[in-house]
Amino acid sequence: MMSRWADLPKELLEMISKRLDSGVDALRFRAVCTSWRCSASLPSFDQEIPPLLLMLPQSNSADTVLLRTTVWRMELVRQYPNSSSLSKSWLVKVGESKYGKLHLLNPLTNQKADAATSLDFLDFKFVRLSKAVFLKRSRRFPVFGINKVVLFPMPASCSNIDESGMLAIYHEGKLGYWRSGDVHWTLLDDKNFQYDDIIVRKDQFYVIDRWGTVSWIHP
Repeated sequence: MMSRWADLPKELLEMISKRLDSGVDALRFRAVCTSWRCSASLPSFDQEIPPLLLMLPQSNSADTVLLRTTVWRMELVRQYPNSSSLSKSWLVKVGESKYGKLHLLNPLTNQKADAATSLDFLDFKFVRLSKAVFLKRSRRFPVFGINKVVLFPMPASCSNIDESGMLAIYHEGKLGYWRSGDVHWTLLDDKNFQYDDIIVRKDQFYVIDRWGTVSWIHP
């Protein structure tokens, strides 16, 4: 059976590889056999969005880029009787160095997680929980004072990025709004400037403040 899968036409394999939904799926696809590996390029987990001219919410002269990230729930496929992690799962981000090496990130701090051994992605089940974008300076350091950024509408591809806008939490919890072509950011809800998080759920935007109040936003 394995030899039959390996003998699939190259054109068909390339069509399948272009329809893979995530970087983890691409890694698993490449792990099947040599012919499948040659049909799919190595995925990038830090997806840089094409350059977008905008004014940052606060003064910052450094060049920055927008990067897409994904939060995953990771579960063991096989259960090990002697493992203390039975029936447990982990929240992780997968990052990529400039040399193409993958590493796990803490989903809350974006700091690299300590890992004594390498991980085989075939041993784990990955469930994608959310996507986000954030600003980085020279692909290394987050932009100081900007906590989180979301795009709207959430584009299916990067081709229409110039038609998009952004919501950002910055400067100790303020909520800012910007649309492509705007010269300045618009401050939303100046009376309450203690926002902690913003998410996109089914193309709807929600923010939560430091007192636990959840609000819906229509950009």
